[in-house]
Amino acid sequence: MIFPWMYAAIFICLILGLPFFIPENPTIILIFAIINTSIFGCVSYFIHSRHLSAWRGLRLICGSFMSGCGNITFLYIFFVLFFYYLQAIAKTIQGISRGREFTQNWWIETVSKRAKSGGWNIFRQ
Repeated sequence: MIFPWMYAAIFICLILGLPFFIPENPTIILIFAIINTSIFGCVSYFIHSRHLSAWRGLRLICGSFMSGCGNITFLYIFFVLFFYYLQAIAKTIQGISRGREFTQNWWIETVSKRAKSGGWNIFRQ
């Protein structure tokens, strides 16, 4: 059985491990790893609130997109999470000027809408 937190954990490992797939130059790998981790940390800080953490939001999004079959979900869930991650980066950039509450409220609203939609389970009747 695959739980939503497993998809979220694999996604975070992929995002943070992405620089290590760049071949050859260790200096470029190090620079890219620092930039990538800084972006991830900034996004996580800006969307995290006492009501909904970044981690819990990712788990809820994963849970709402589960198809009922782990192999099928595995094919598309990382594209979905990457889409939400890109949105979070854009909202974090806006949140730098508008304030952290703007980004936190956006995250709560986005995850709430997705969770209330009942998910996307192709086996649900």
